[in-house]
Amino acid sequence: MRAETLASRRRGPLGWLRITDRRNEAIVGWLMVVPVVIATLIFDVLPMVPSFYFSVHHWDGLSPMRWAGLENYATLVGEQKFRDSVGNTVTYVLGSVPVGILAGFLLALLVNQNLRGVTVFRGIYYLPVVSSTVAVGVVFQFLLAPQFGLINQTLFNVFGITGPNWLHTRPWAMVWLIFVSVWISMGYYMVLFLAGLQSIPAHLYEAATIDGANSLQKVRHVTLPLLSPTFFLILIIATIAAFNVFTLVMVLTEASSWATASSYNGTQALVVYLYFEALRNFRFGLGSAVAVLMFIGVGLLTLLNWKLNQRWVFYGG
Repeated sequence: MRAETLASRRRGPLGWLRITDRRNEAIVGWLMVVPVVIATLIFDVLPMVPSFYFSVHHWDGLSPMRWAGLENYATLVGEQKFRDSVGNTVTYVLGSVPVGILAGFLLALLVNQNLRGVTVFRGIYYLPVVSSTVAVGVVFQFLLAPQFGLINQTLFNVFGITGPNWLHTRPWAMVWLIFVSVWISMGYYMVLFLAGLQSIPAHLYEAATIDGANSLQKVRHVTLPLLSPTFFLILIIATIAAFNVFTLVMVLTEASSWATASSYNGTQALVVYLYFEALRNFRFGLGSAVAVLMFIGVGLLTLLNWKLNQRWVFYGG
């Protein structure tokens, strides 16, 4: 009896959280994730329910709803602007996701050094992540202005070249949109990669050195396999974020012509199209149909990534 009392005292007030078997471990795990699950259900999943309902109705926000069935979806398929938005979004995803991941990985390799002052550079590279997207877009607007922008002024004064209207000319608008997006996001990916790099045991690199491996061979045969779970995580995050791009497009390429700029410079993404149809043209049924299609498409793509991860993701020790 006395031994049991002493044991309970050693455990302290949180002794009930002590993990003694797999069942207790599962209970504690669920207790930790329940707040996040509840928040996700309330703010992410439940709002999709009205969207499914609106997508099969005609509604302008004022007059009574009228049943539409699949008419909104058929309208989307027949609209050239919607098809252009799909193409622009896919182009943006294919351009920004791999380049952003590669840039973040290279930055992580660069700052994963035991050098004096390296933390300063880590902070500098991370600054774009915590900067306002609107502010970043405005700064690059000034830099890329056709007449008085720093880039065009430099091209003219140094090389005698008259630069184009970068943000309203195909394909430059999309190129700069991808560039700015990568510049903003690569610091975040750098931090994730850096955490993965620092979790790799040093003795693996030592063993590779003994076997005669050079730096590139160490990266290929040690770093990349052990970082594959991090690559997979960032791939999921980056893909979902790229499909939902909105603010940067609106600020960077929409400012000069609120309603039509992105339609001729090739940067109108799906969320921008959704915004104009639902909140500018008051076609809430059509906008909801776009949201539903995006939800299904991104969900299927994420599921496909989960299914394929077993072929290239290494979870071993």
